Amino acid sequence: MTNPETPSPKNKMAPSPVAYIAPDIFERLKAGQGGMFPISNSKFRDEELTVPLYAEAPQTNLAGGQALADIAAERRRQIETEGWSTARDDEHTNGELALAAGSYCESAARSKLLARKPGGAFAVPKLWPLSWSRDWWKPKSPRQDLVRAGALIIAEIERLDRAAARGN
Repeated sequence: MTNPETPSPKNKMAPSPVAYIAPDIFERLKAGQGGMFPISNSKFRDEELTVPLYAEAPQTNLAGGQALADIAAERRRQIETEGWSTARDDEHTNGELALAAGSYCESAARSKLLARKPGGAFAVPKLWPLSWSRDWWKPKSPRQDLVRAGALIIAEIERLDRAAARGN
């Protein structure tokens, strides 16, 4: 595979730049100074945009972090406390795990609407699997609901992978 910035034998012309960066701004970037800078789009030279440019790539923690640790801990809790297992997950072949995950995502987005109050009436999201008990619906805070959704997504991905390995 060739680098798109390097002309190939078939295409002897290098691709045009996506944006023009003024020399003074380029020098500031080389010196390690980021910030908000105006740029001119190469296709619409009359249009000026302001975009953030970084001297270095913004730091992200894609390899881990508290959110992923919390999702892993929630998945362990589902197995150890709630009694879920890979065999039990494998019984849910109609997308129930994904639907439950979507329900918890919806709860995080609409926490006031879908809050469950002890002893009171509560709404169950329309995505909640029809074959699952409403008693299993236990929304908490938006963050906790997203952690539960993440654990359910992991369970569904692993279920799909096992099914594919079996040829299903």
